[in-house]
Amino acid sequence: MIMNFLLTHISIMYEIISIFLLLAVVISICGIVIARFDNLSKQDGIYFAFLTAFTVGLGDVIPKSAATRFITIVLAFIGLILIGILVGISVKAIEISLHMQ
Repeated sequence: MIMNFLLTHISIMYEIISIFLLLAVVISICGIVIARFDNLSKQDGIYFAFLTAFTVGLGDVIPKSAATRFITIVLAFIGLILIGILVGISVKAIEISLHMQ
């Protein structure tokens, strides 16, 4: 019984980790594209992309062109999806832990 529980949850964790890695790659690619359009360094572009995706938005890097503003909107939606997944995982983990007691 315990072994089945562990095997089920380990396979789910692999799927979750692959989703997070995919989103991190997409965010990084968007950051590189933003850096190219707005003449920023790649580090600044990726920094801006992750701040936007995690809905922090410090305002120290601002998109200048219409293309980068559109990409910023896409990043904000990706961030909402990412945060939604995190909240869903947290709620499910709490439900599982409460039912096991």
